[in-house]
Amino acid sequence: MKIVFTVLLLFFICTGIFAQNIIYVSARGNDNNTGLIETSPLKTLSAAFTRSVRNNINIITVIGRLDINSEGVNRDIIFILDADTPMEILITGKPDAIGAERAIISALGTNYICLNIENARIRLEHIEISGGAGEYGVGLFITEKAQVTLGEGAIVKDNERFGVLISVNDIIFIMDGGEVRNNNETGVFVGSGNTFYMKNGIITENRANIAAGVFVGENARFEMSGGSITRNRANDAVGGVFVNKRGVFINTGGTVSNNFARRTNLNANIYRMR
Repeated sequence: MKIVFTVLLLFFICTGIFAQNIIYVSARGNDNNTGLIETSPLKTLSAAFTRSVRNNINIITVIGRLDINSEGVNRDIIFILDADTPMEILITGKPDAIGAERAIISALGTNYICLNIENARIRLEHIEISGGAGEYGVGLFITEKAQVTLGEGAIVKDNERFGVLISVNDIIFIMDGGEVRNNNETGVFVGSGNTFYMKNGIITENRANIAAGVFVGENARFEMSGGSITRNRANDAVGGVFVNKRGVFINTGGTVSNNFARRTNLNANIYRMR
């Protein structure tokens, strides 16, 4: 019996049955590969996401930089992840990756939105989302009842307009680590009817005319229990958190400080519109 068990164990290991809980994706890969081992990655994030949903594999590991060329698309949103599934999918880089191996999802060199998540439940870790430019210059665009978590090592940065744009209704965005940094038109924009929970992480060095750090729209909700919003700069008013009429901001443990606004008659850190 022990010999039979050992043979079966070796068979399972060799055929990869115990390694099928991760899908790998890299610009040097091929969508005809299995994607189940790092040396045989898929090429596009869209193919990796489709296989993840179909096969109930809840981890996608990105190796290196993915962009409009690797994804092979010509549209105003480069990466679209849309699936009505209850499974949360982790999209991550390798935590210790450096140089060309560091995970980046990029819209650099385009006028497009970088990443759109619809319906799905996604957690992002150890990955950069950057480079959205022009009219559609958004880093992370969340729509259609999605739930998205920005976790350890995830950063949304260097986008021409919004870092994170939360649109439509019934969306949940969670910061449980990571950064939203150096975006040119508000770090996190929480549209009407949506909820933003900030447990950890930092929103910093973003710029806007109004509401450089976080904009809380009408009937939107922002609950902050940790993390910090700091060193954001508004050309006009409110560098930190701007709360629109009928918007809700509850802070039970986070820090909103050292934000700047040119209009000195308003609080540069937190302003609630009446």
